[in-house]
Formats: sequence, structure tokens, C-alpha cells
Amino acid sequence: MSFPLLSLPHLAFFEVIKGMNPIDIVYLNMAFGKHMQSMMKRHVSLEDIDFFTDLSVARLTCGEFTWIFSKFKFWEDANDVKHLLPLPYTAIDSPRPDGQYWQTEIDNPTKAVMHLLDFLMTNFPRTSGSNFHFLNPNSKDLQLLNGIDLKSYRNGRIVVQNGVDAVTDNFFNENLKNRDVLLVCSAGTNFKQVYLKSLRKNEVLALERKFYVDKQMSLDRQCEYIVLSGLGIYEAHLQNIVQNWMKGVTNNLIFVYVKSIKNMNLNIRRILGKERAERWNDVEMKGFEGLSQFTSYFIEKGAIIRNVNNKIASIHINQEADTFSIVVWSTNPNHRTLKLHQCLPL
Repeated sequence: MSFPLLSLPHLAFFEVIKGMNPIDIVYLNMAFGKHMQSMMKRHVSLEDIDFFTDLSVARLTCGEFTWIFSKFKFWEDANDVKHLLPLPYTAIDSPRPDGQYWQTEIDNPTKAVMHLLDFLMTNFPRTSGSNFHFLNPNSKDLQLLNGIDLKSYRNGRIVVQNGVDAVTDNFFNENLKNRDVLLVCSAGTNFKQVYLKSLRKNEVLALERKFYVDKQMSLDRQCEYIVLSGLGIYEAHLQNIVQNWMKGVTNNLIFVYVKSIKNMNLNIRRILGKERAERWNDVEMKGFEGLSQFTSYFIEKGAIIRNVNNKIASIHINQEADTFSIVVWSTNPNHRTLKLHQCLPL
């Protein structure tokens, strides 16, 4: 039987393949011989991969395909159990309107999703990563993560609980923070967090912090952005951010954005403490007026503060929009700063 697609020029053939469902591309690649598989590695990439892991659930998504591994079965029983791919897992195929879902009950979801990720990236090395979230890993999980090329991921987060074991602490403190694609941005009483560092200077380095027990923030001195959900955040946290910036501790900070503040009853005077606010001066704010996302800050004209390095910032509490913001201004912002602001994750 002839296969008309194979008579097409190679590049045109591979363009056709790229339009297929990710799992169909995988099946097709498995059916090819070694020569065509080698060609597929050079010319075909899957859609961007996202993966998430926690203690009991792990998930990998590629385009319209999602495979969920879980310690606990949260789906209905079905007879449609399949042995899929050259991996030691069975899955229930559960098609949904938004794509194809496979579900597997397994004791070690993290190991399984790492195995799947390695299989996909080995066969389709041109594939890029979009987002990863690695929550509460143990030392073995972290070793698995260390084998992944995180440079291909645009965004990511690792949350490690302090004091889980010496191996985990050592891995986090020594291995991860020394990799050029990762940055330790904060360490609280209960949790440490690592975020993927931008490899291209015109991208935002957005930091998102969750609080558990500690009321004080321990901020990385190189932190440029803080983007927070108001859940679990108190006025003391915001006061701590302001005080660190005023003292020049976080001198690279250029933007703070907190969503959902309606239950905080924020007060500028309490946040500033002993510091005094200055009057708004339009002249000192020039350089940002051309950016649409800063229009509201020119209209609101928040409280002005100046730190020990003579940098100027404005604090804005917008009850209607339910947000708290700190904007660090520059009379002559460089191209990188303007580019960062254009990419704000709001």
C-alpha cells in the first residue's frame, strides 16, 4: 500500500506532521524506522510542555494532550484501560471537550511524570518547555529534576519545605542556586522557593511569594519584581517590602504588585512607619509616560518615598481595583527596564 505523504519533500512532510495531535505524532514516530526517527528529531517538535508535581499528583500537558498520574484515583472506573507507549504504565483514556486526557493510578507520580518527560524530550529534543511547578519534592525527586534541561522552560517554580532532610537542604542550597538558570529569591521560616531566572534580559523576572507562618519576608537582594496574591498576606508583609527597599537592601526592585487586598484595610501611614512621604513631582516621573500600563499611576499620584540611594518610588492603594502597587521611577529608564515593564505579568 502506498503512503502519499511519504512522496512529499521531507520538509513539507514534516510540516504536515507538526499539525497532528501530539500523541499521534508519538505513535507515528514509534512506527518509523531508525532513519526516519533521526529525521524526526531534527525537524519535528511537539507543542510546548507544561508539567506539575506535588506529593500525590503529577501532570504533564502537551498541546491538547494531558497525562495525569495520581496516588489516589479520582476518576470513575472505565473498561477502556490501555497499555500505551513504551513506558511501564497503563492509563485510562478519558477524552474531554478540551482535549485528550490519560489517567494513571500509581505510587510515585513524580517519578512517572519525569519518566514520561524524559521519553518525550529524548524522542523530540526540539520541543520547548513552557511552565513547570515542582512542589514539596524530596531529595530523590530533586535528583530527577536535576537531570532536566530547565533552560528550555520559560517559567518555573520549585517549593521545598525547610528541614525535610539534610540531603534535600544541601541539594537546594548548593546545587540549584548555583545553576545559572535558577535563582533563589526568598527563604521563609517554613518554605524556600526557587524560580526560573530569565535567560533573555528583556523578559520579566517575576517573583511570587506565599506566606505560611513567617510574617517577615526574606528577599533576595537581586529581586526585580514581586507579584503576590493577597491570600495570606498582611500589612506587615508589605511594610517589610517597603522597609527593605528604603534601606537599599532590595535596590534592584522596580515593581511590586499585590492582588486581592480588600480584606487588609491597608493604611499608607502604617506601612511607611517612621518614613515620611513626599509630594508627587511629574518631572521626576518622566520616561514612563509612554507606557500604557503606567497611565493609572500618573492619574492616581500615589505617596512618594525616597530610599537611601536617592531612588524614588510611589505607593498606590487602589481599593476599586483591589490592588496594592509600588512603582520605582527613573528619570532616564534604560531600554531593559522599559522592556521589562512592557512584559509585566499583570
